[in-house]
Amino acid sequence: MNKTPALIFLILVSLVGSEGAEVKKNAAAVKQKTVTWLSYNDGIKLARSQKKHVIIDFYAVWCRYCNEMDEKIFKSPEVAEFLLKNYICVRIDADNPSQKITFRNYNLSVREFTAMAGVTGLPTVVFMDKDQNLITRIPGYMSKDVFFPVLRYINDECYKSKVNLNDYIAGSATCGKSRIR
Repeated sequence: MNKTPALIFLILVSLVGSEGAEVKKNAAAVKQKTVTWLSYNDGIKLARSQKKHVIIDFYAVWCRYCNEMDEKIFKSPEVAEFLLKNYICVRIDADNPSQKITFRNYNLSVREFTAMAGVTGLPTVVFMDKDQNLITRIPGYMSKDVFFPVLRYINDECYKSKVNLNDYIAGSATCGKSRIR
């Protein structure tokens, strides 16, 4: 008896089930206004299915400014709500050698992926589209006043039309869904 169709069915059910769990987890986080951080591999799968941008927070437990960004930026209800509605949030511990990342069919260590993404210090925030194309990377600590407009700029896809970020923040240029207030 050929067991291949049954095996394929079980694999598909497990994939759909795990994605459904991530969607439910994210919906609960929106209500609580807390960011749900995913692994890179889970985040990319979800980004593709939901057609959202990916924000990757490269951090380390010992990094003072990483912890400060977490407390002052990512835990801000306004920022958390915007991230949860518009982005897939991925967090990568730069000191975790056991984490494996699948990037375009290549299995990479955290160190290899960090180098590939051009991360040279912590904290660094990287933005990618759903297809794993790098949009930009921002090294160092950012205040909420800087970070939030960047989130809106990327979400509005202003980078595609090369709208100047300063013009966008000043309100003299728009390029999509939201507008800086």
